[in-house]
Amino acid sequence: MKIKTADVELEQKFMHGGMKTAAGKNRVIPIADKILPFISEMYNPKHEYLVTGHRKPMDYQKMR
Repeated sequence: MKIKTADVELEQKFMHGGMKTAAGKNRVIPIADKILPFISEMYNPKHEYLVTGHRKPMDYQKMR
Protein backbone atom coordinates (compact mmCIF):
# COMPACT_ATOMS: atom_id res chain seq x y z
CA MET A 1 0.00 0.00 0.00
CA LYS A 2 1.77 3.06 -1.19
CA ILE A 3 -0.93 5.64 -0.62
CA LYS A 4 0.51 8.95 0.43
CA THR A 5 -1.00 10.68 3.43
CA ALA A 6 -1.52 13.80 1.31
CA ASP A 7 -3.81 11.74 -0.94
CA VAL A 8 -6.22 10.85 1.88
CA GLU A 9 -9.32 13.00 2.38
CA LEU A 10 -10.86 11.84 5.67
CA GLU A 11 -13.61 14.47 5.73
CA GLN A 12 -14.80 13.52 2.25
CA LYS A 13 -14.17 9.79 2.87
CA PHE A 14 -11.98 9.05 -0.13
CA MET A 15 -8.36 8.73 -1.17
CA HIS A 16 -6.46 8.89 -4.44
CA GLY A 17 -4.37 5.90 -5.32
CA GLY A 18 -3.88 2.77 -7.34
CA MET A 19 -1.08 1.26 -9.33
CA LYS A 20 -0.15 -1.13 -12.14
CA THR A 21 -2.10 0.29 -15.11
CA ALA A 22 -2.64 3.84 -16.30
CA ALA A 23 -6.39 3.47 -15.66
CA GLY A 24 -5.75 2.29 -12.11
CA LYS A 25 -3.41 5.11 -11.11
CA ASN A 26 -4.71 8.20 -9.34
CA ARG A 27 -8.25 6.92 -9.16
CA VAL A 28 -10.68 7.94 -6.43
CA ILE A 29 -11.05 5.20 -3.82
CA PRO A 30 -14.03 5.62 -1.49
CA ILE A 31 -13.43 4.88 2.19
CA ALA A 32 -16.24 2.71 3.54
CA ASP A 33 -17.77 3.71 6.86
CA LYS A 34 -16.70 0.37 8.35
CA ILE A 35 -12.99 0.99 7.72
CA LEU A 36 -12.96 4.76 8.29
CA PRO A 37 -11.94 4.33 11.98
CA PHE A 38 -8.94 2.22 10.93
CA ILE A 39 -7.87 4.69 8.23
CA SER A 40 -8.29 7.56 10.71
CA GLU A 41 -6.12 5.76 13.24
CA MET A 42 -3.33 5.17 10.70
CA TYR A 43 -3.52 8.73 9.36
CA ASN A 44 -0.61 10.85 10.51
CA PRO A 45 0.18 14.01 8.53
CA LYS A 46 3.80 13.79 9.73
CA HIS A 47 4.29 10.57 7.73
CA GLU A 48 4.64 10.57 3.97
CA TYR A 49 2.65 7.34 3.57
CA LEU A 50 -0.61 6.22 5.18
CA VAL A 51 0.68 2.75 6.07
CA THR A 52 4.33 2.63 7.04
CA GLY A 53 6.76 0.01 8.19
CA HIS A 54 9.98 1.43 9.59
CA ARG A 55 9.49 4.76 7.78
CA LYS A 56 9.02 3.14 4.37
CA PRO A 57 5.74 2.45 2.62
CA MET A 58 4.35 -0.91 3.65
CA ASP A 59 4.01 -3.29 0.74
CA TYR A 60 1.47 -6.08 0.35
CA GLN A 61 3.99 -8.84 1.04
CA LYS A 62 4.78 -7.42 4.50
CA MET A 63 1.09 -7.04 5.38
CA ARG A 64 0.26 -10.75 5.06
